[in-house]
Amino acid sequence: MKNNYRNICAAAVIALALASCGKGFVDLKPVSSTTTGNFYQTEEDFRNAVNGAYNSLRAGGNYGGDSYVFGEIRSDNSTPVASGSVTDQDEFDRFYIRTTNPYINNRWSNSYTAIARCNAILDRIDAITMNAATKDRYKAEAKFLRALYYFNLVRTFGDVPLVLKEITNPDEGYQYGRNPIGEVYAQIEKDLAEAAAVLPPSYTAAADRGRATQGAAKAILGRVLLTEKKYGPAAEQLKAVIDSKKYDLVPVYADFFKVNNKNNVEAIFDVQYKSGGVGQGNGWPNAFAPQNSGNAVIMFGGGGNNILLTTW
Repeated sequence: MKNNYRNICAAAVIALALASCGKGFVDLKPVSSTTTGNFYQTEEDFRNAVNGAYNSLRAGGNYGGDSYVFGEIRSDNSTPVASGSVTDQDEFDRFYIRTTNPYINNRWSNSYTAIARCNAILDRIDAITMNAATKDRYKAEAKFLRALYYFNLVRTFGDVPLVLKEITNPDEGYQYGRNPIGEVYAQIEKDLAEAAAVLPPSYTAAADRGRATQGAAKAILGRVLLTEKKYGPAAEQLKAVIDSKKYDLVPVYADFFKVNNKNNVEAIFDVQYKSGGVGQGNGWPNAFAPQNSGNAVIMFGGGGNNILLTTW
């Protein structure tokens, strides 16, 4: 009888302790690392978040070292060396692409990772007290980038899920199906038009080079409208870019591609790369170096995995 009494008392104490602790006792947020729960708090946090959305441009499936596969390899401009891992590119060259092709996976996953970063900015920034003009510009930059990522997705896959808010748990993802192409293009146009109305014509600080400008938003909107065969509205947007007098042709064509001539007067929007840091450089030169060229063209490059075709 005495043992039963002790067991009942012990069980009551445990139950009381658990009830008093509640879910918050075990559902703790990390205090030693940055998470989505404790990050988006200051103007500097949002500057870093916007920079992160730009950083996604350099992912392989976006504008990194893999993006040429979707255009140049499929065209008659170039062809891959069909050996080793480059056989994945050969599928694009000869139109027998598997659903498991890594370039397809990278385009999809890299794009939606980038879109998620843009959505997090747009969903969270209005709750923060910060300079109003800076807030509006960050929102415009996020819309510009989201539109650009969706432009690549819709041209690659056709109907795609149109996700316009931050997804905070995996179950939310199952709510999305594929939206018709027309709906995706309508959102792209909306994002770019709203971005163009806010973005500055240019930036003065060297650290801001490569950020989206009003001209970049109008130029890409013009290209989107051309893709949709909306020729009149496209001409209007592109003429506005020309009439801005912010851009011109480089006198010598070859100079446009020189390393020391980045962000020149002909560049409307350039993805930014930096030498000397792991993961910060551009993989395109390595891919397009002549086959078996070793280190003659690209130091430590070992030759390219793509052959340029020349037609005379």
